[in-house]
Amino acid sequence: MAQDKQQKSVTSHDRKDRILDALFTKRIETITLLNLFRGLLSVFQGYVKKFQAEVPQIHILHEQMVDITKTFLAMFIKPEHIPDNVSALVKLDVSDRSIQKTDRDLAVGIYAQSLITKARMDKAQRHWLELLFMNLRTGYVSAATKILQLPMKNKTIRCLSALDPELHGHSQVSAAFRYLANLLPNVVSGDEEGSLAMELNNYNVDRQVKAICEDFDDGKRVDLGFWSKVAHLKTFDNQRYPVLSKLVFAMLTIFSGPLVEGTFNVMGDIIEEDRTRMNIENYEAVAIVKTALKRKAVKASALKVTPSMKRCCIHAYSSYKQHIKLKKQMQEERKQEQLNESISKLKQEKAKRFAKLLKLRQRTLQRKSVAKKRPLKTNDSATSTSRQWKRIKLVD
Repeated sequence: MAQDKQQKSVTSHDRKDRILDALFTKRIETITLLNLFRGLLSVFQGYVKKFQAEVPQIHILHEQMVDITKTFLAMFIKPEHIPDNVSALVKLDVSDRSIQKTDRDLAVGIYAQSLITKARMDKAQRHWLELLFMNLRTGYVSAATKILQLPMKNKTIRCLSALDPELHGHSQVSAAFRYLANLLPNVVSGDEEGSLAMELNNYNVDRQVKAICEDFDDGKRVDLGFWSKVAHLKTFDNQRYPVLSKLVFAMLTIFSGPLVEGTFNVMGDIIEEDRTRMNIENYEAVAIVKTALKRKAVKASALKVTPSMKRCCIHAYSSYKQHIKLKKQMQEERKQEQLNESISKLKQEKAKRFAKLLKLRQRTLQRKSVAKKRPLKTNDSATSTSRQWKRIKLVD
């Protein structure tokens, strides 16, 4: 106990010494670092606030990801080396020193620039400035490597940009909506694909939709300020875009920000030791049930069981059994595929070894045949000694 207390006191003294050293001995360096972090983190402040709002933002997610990535790269990469193409952008080698800016051109935020300029004029402060810029450059490269891993090439996120009213009239909007419809067969059935295609053709050239686009601004909600008005358009007392509206409102339910965290709060502690087999499908089902109960302000114990609920439960149980059966079949198929792959690999390795053995045998046979054809070399000294022995025998 005494040793532990002594060790804790030594640690606390060391911590106090570091704090005092940072506050008084290295005061200018500490203030510069704090202002540096303060200025650089403000770059992401607008992006974070944008997606913390409890409104549909999925239609601008791809654009905002690309913009924040380019803004961050421009802080230490030369602008002529930052590509506009997303495919080239995600492949950019940010560690390449030749495309990076010099130390004087590195972004240090709006608060630390004056302090760094004063420190450059003081020779006594230059030693920590060099270390500061070296660490800053390393931090930029490390952070940019992580940022470039954002799903900017994700096709679904790119196609969700078609919900943006600014893209109305573009030819790629129709292709994007058709791709999204294929992802949601429960929303747009196969029989409705033809109706969706006709509605998209009319949507891109509709004058009334264009007028709604012109009245729409970024301060309004995209669901209430634009798409709800489009959904209420009629042709001869019939809804003009029934299938498209159904698809759009299904896509606008994709939320971000605090609402994502709110779903986990609704779920509560559902993954326990006795619930370790929870998968995405079960999680989604529990989330839907709990969200419906919360919306109705009804507890599960007070909920009345109706005949329709009984039928749904029976149907859910049968579909669950079918799901388990398909899952087992898929697992067996995967095992069989892995077994076939391992067998094919073993056969290939065996064939390679057999080929090597054949080559080795051919080489040995060739060497033996060459050795047989070569004449035997006799040693002159050995022949002379043999002749001398023959003469001695003759003399005897």
